[in-house]
This record gives sequence, C-alpha cells and structure tokens, in this order.
Amino acid sequence: MNNPRSPRFKWPLVLIAALTSQVVLLLADVIFVSYYSWFANPGHDQAFYSAFAQETAGAFVFCFAPPFLYLVTTWLCDKAAHSPWLHAMAFITLYYVLDLGIIVMMAADKLGDTLHAGYLTNLAMMYVSAAVSVWLWQRRQARRSGSAAD
Repeated sequence: MNNPRSPRFKWPLVLIAALTSQVVLLLADVIFVSYYSWFANPGHDQAFYSAFAQETAGAFVFCFAPPFLYLVTTWLCDKAAHSPWLHAMAFITLYYVLDLGIIVMMAADKLGDTLHAGYLTNLAMMYVSAAVSVWLWQRRQARRSGSAAD
C-alpha cells in the first residue's frame, strides 16, 4: 500500500536531467570538434575530423562532464531532497542507458570498439562525480540548516 504522505520517486526530473545532459554534452563535443576543424587544424577531409572526434570524445567528456554533472546533480537534489542519492544514481544510470541506445543506433557494427575500457572509466567517473555532488549538496544543506538555527 502506498502511503499518501511518502514522497514519490520523481522520474520526470530524472528523465529531464538525463536528456538535458545528453544534449549538452553532445553539443559541447560537437562545438569542440568544430572549433578544432575550423580554427586549430583546418584543411583536412571529413574522415580525419571523424577520427579525431572518435578519439577525443572520451577524454572530452572525462574533462567536461564532472563540473556539468555537479550542476545537474545538485539541481536534481534540490528538487528531490527526500532521496537525493537514489535520484542521482538513477540519473546516471538513465544517462548511460540513453548513451548506449545512441551508440547502438549510430554504430552497432562497431559496438565492441566503442565499449572499451575508456568508456567504462567514464561510466565510473560519472557515478563518482554524482556521488561527490550529492555529498557536497548534503554538506551545503547541513551548513544552511545549522546556520539557520543559530
């Protein structure tokens, strides 16, 4: 039986966070490769820039994702304060389900090449980043409630 007073899991928020993160990180990667192709190293063919995008995507996400994930995770924690850990881990899991779906749709024939150790490293980094974000959010909330009591 559902208790009408118990807070519910907020799937729409998790879905919004995951979809927004996918779009922002993909757009940031496209902008990075576009900058590289137009300004940093122009004059090559499409295959060269495609190979560059494939090689640098993991490193780019590894560097760019943690600050962005911090912002998204703390937003999610503010909206779902009753269970921030559960929502943050569901957010990262849904993000990676969407990511795997995109990979399968775009490169099903190269799936083994795509899911290498770097991909798993990024997955672990995103879970750690979300966990640290929730921990920092909880510390901030404790500090706010402590200063409000003074």
